[in-house]
Amino acid sequence: MTEKKYCPQTGKVCYSCKQAEATVSFFKKARGNHGKIGKNIPTRIYLCKFCGEYHLTHFRNKR
Repeated sequence: MTEKKYCPQTGKVCYSCKQAEATVSFFKKARGNHGKIGKNIPTRIYLCKFCGEYHLTHFRNKR
């Protein structure tokens, strides 16, 4: 497993476009299990203007 890289400006985890899309896709497919897989559910990706890498936006799971 590789070490996570963080954006020096925002402190968020950096992803390649492919990694970010795969992560969001995984959580969308596991929609019924949100209570079991974590509190924050990634919903979309965006390109960071500071580091040029991709980050995830999350939906807060209230379960």
